[in-house]
Amino acid sequence: MSISCRRFFIVGGQRCGTSALSAYLRNHPGICFSTPKEPHYFADDLPGVRVAESESDYQKLFRDCADDNKVFGEGSTGYLQSSCAVSNIYQYDPQSRIIVMLRNPVDMLYSLHAHLLFRGFEEERDFLKAWGLQAARAKGENLPSDHSLHPVLQYGQVGRFGDQVEKLLSIFPRDQVLFILFDEFIQAPDATYESVLRFLDLESDHRTNFEKVNDNRVLRFERLAYLWRKVVPWSVKKKVRGTIFRNRYSRYAFNKFLVVKKHRNKLPGATRKMLTQEFADDIRKLERLTGFSLEQWKS
Repeated sequence: MSISCRRFFIVGGQRCGTSALSAYLRNHPGICFSTPKEPHYFADDLPGVRVAESESDYQKLFRDCADDNKVFGEGSTGYLQSSCAVSNIYQYDPQSRIIVMLRNPVDMLYSLHAHLLFRGFEEERDFLKAWGLQAARAKGENLPSDHSLHPVLQYGQVGRFGDQVEKLLSIFPRDQVLFILFDEFIQAPDATYESVLRFLDLESDHRTNFEKVNDNRVLRFERLAYLWRKVVPWSVKKKVRGTIFRNRYSRYAFNKFLVVKKHRNKLPGATRKMLTQEFADDIRKLERLTGFSLEQWKS
């Protein structure tokens, strides 16, 4: 079945390479990519991260490259987890192409926790303790003062790719969905990139530069940052964050002087074993739905 593709969505998952793929696709001459990358417009159940409240506002996110001859795309990683986003996308444009990037949920969640901690959306520095807080947080307890991403702190739900893909495929036909494994993308970004262009019915632009994007980062003064987040009222933190990230010069200064790249410590074996068992059934479901062999995720 041949489908004329005019719009595509990278719907997730989080910490699975979506930022890198979006950055590569943004520079393709046949693609008009949203600014910012993650509008989350169709995720009505994630109001804290939506940057457009109306369709007209959503369309403005593409104004810098408006061209009817291009393929329009965006990459909101919360869509895969959202209870309504995929359905809303289908109602908006049932011919859309959907791209899903998948990663071993154990590795993904460990990376996600570090990312949320860096961004200030998570306040529990120990990953295993954060995992253990899910039940309390579901009741509204032990939550960070920044409420924007509280749903994402339900790590067990975020990592259930099998359930999320099952719902996705109940809405969109299989031939309108492309699944990408994170490990394969990292090993051969050029091959993955070309496969995405074929999926979108676009000609190759012969890209050769596939620089790393969104490496693990930490604040240079972690303890001070932790105290800042725990003590300072949210209203003050929100105002300061807005001031810092309002323009590219302050963002550059922040990243230059207060941020460092850092390898995460290896996830303890006992924790990895526990989480692998936690997601075993869901991984088997994902294998069945995608046709991938995910044996390496089970050990």
